[in-house]
Amino acid sequence: MKKQSLSRYRGHDMMGVGDSDFFEKLEKNLPIEVATKSGFVPLGRFGERHGSWEIAFCKKGGLNRFISLSFTMSPEASPGKTFIVELWAGADDGFHLARRLVAETKANEDDLTPDSLDKLLRNRLEHAISVAEELTDADLNFSQSRVPFPRTESR
Repeated sequence: MKKQSLSRYRGHDMMGVGDSDFFEKLEKNLPIEVATKSGFVPLGRFGERHGSWEIAFCKKGGLNRFISLSFTMSPEASPGKTFIVELWAGADDGFHLARRLVAETKANEDDLTPDSLDKLLRNRLEHAISVAEELTDADLNFSQSRVPFPRTESR
């Protein structure tokens, strides 16, 4: 039995082109070698997160660097016809974070063929990687608070 998504975007069902089968096919055609040849590794497979379908790549080091690619259904379009495609680049040191929107564009579901996907993403992925790799400690401006687990005294 096929697993159904419970996510909705502005009242539109995220199934149809928003289903996992669609993104499994899409994932197979991503120019992932652009990221892997630069030392970035996928943190997992395409997955539905907060109303978008997203995949992230990370390169660990002095600063952990990452890029993420997301597809979100456009609210102006009929359900499943147009996606907002975003590429983010960032870095963190475990406590502080920098995150930059590198590219944002729209793509129709019919345009997400292997050739057009490569054309849409290859240069943008290369740019996202260079932005992530150029980030320095001075760019880390968001704090990620860590709430310590309360210690209890044994008696």
